[in-house]
Amino acid sequence: MFSMSCFQREAEIISWLSSVIFKVFNSGEVQAWLIGSIASGSIDPKDCDVLIMLKSSCISQLVKISLIWRKEFEERFGLSLHLTRITYDEVESCELFLNSVFNKPNIEIKS
Repeated sequence: MFSMSCFQREAEIISWLSSVIFKVFNSGEVQAWLIGSIASGSIDPKDCDVLIMLKSSCISQLVKISLIWRKEFEERFGLSLHLTRITYDEVESCELFLNSVFNKPNIEIKS
C-alpha cells in the first residue's frame, strides 16, 4: 500500500525533474521517464532512476548539466540521482534490428 507521503514525494520529484530537464532541453529534443523503485512506489527508495531519451546532438549538454542535477537532487531529496540515457538513433537502430530478426523465419528456443 502506498502512503500519501510517497505520492507527494513522487509528485515533488517529477515536478523538479520536469523543471530542470525542460529548462535545458525542449520537448522535441528529449523525453524522460521515472523508473525503478520510486516509480514502483517504494516507501524507502535508496535512489532515483531516470531514463532519458534524447537526440544525439544533446548528449554533451546532458553530460555537462547532469553533475549539477545530481548534486542539487541529492541536496533536495536526500537520494542519489541515476540518469540512464539512450538516443533516438539507438532506439531506431534497435527497432530496425528487431524487425529484421522477427520478420524473417525463426524458431524460438524454449526451456
